Amino acid sequence: CAEFDLHSPLVSVAMVQNVRAKSMTHADGYIKADSSRFADLPDKNKKNIAIAFKTSTQHVGHDERSIDQDAFNSLCADSGVQLYYVSAQTLEKELDPAIKDMRSEIHSFKDTADILSAMDMVITADTSLVHLAGAMGIKTALILDELHDWRWFTAKSGQKTVWYSSVTTYIREGEMSWSDVLSQVKE
Repeated sequence: CAEFDLHSPLVSVAMVQNVRAKSMTHADGYIKADSSRFADLPDKNKKNIAIAFKTSTQHVGHDERSIDQDAFNSLCADSGVQLYYVSAQTLEKELDPAIKDMRSEIHSFKDTADILSAMDMVITADTSLVHLAGAMGIKTALILDELHDWRWFTAKSGQKTVWYSSVTTYIREGEMSWSDVLSQVKE
């Protein structure tokens, strides 16, 4: 066994270094993508929004973190919006025909980044997509349950996250439905 003077678990390094949410700096836009690859994808006459509403079924809080697809019905019905499903998660039912399914185009995180670079916005549950979009500096609405993951700290609806200045949280509180939360994003 190696000898050492000090040690600290990795998750405690920020505490030891006295890093606080208010003192963290943002570096949005540090991941770049090939914006030409899907340049013909978006409808120039609509707001193009990438969505991901399913989280990994292997996550303990999957049911609380996943958004019901029906919550997107009002956006599907909006003639000024085009939705693109960009998650690799298996769906329990077919996508609404108004949503363009991009799963066949996604084989890597790079593919997802290339698609996101063509979008006006991202709306997502607590998935890896929020981190990719945030790192790319893309306007993102992160949809969370009130009992959300600790990494989002004490997130409040309509506030920017401490991690990415391009990501705004929207919280489902009390008896709110996911549709209620998404209506806040639409405003």
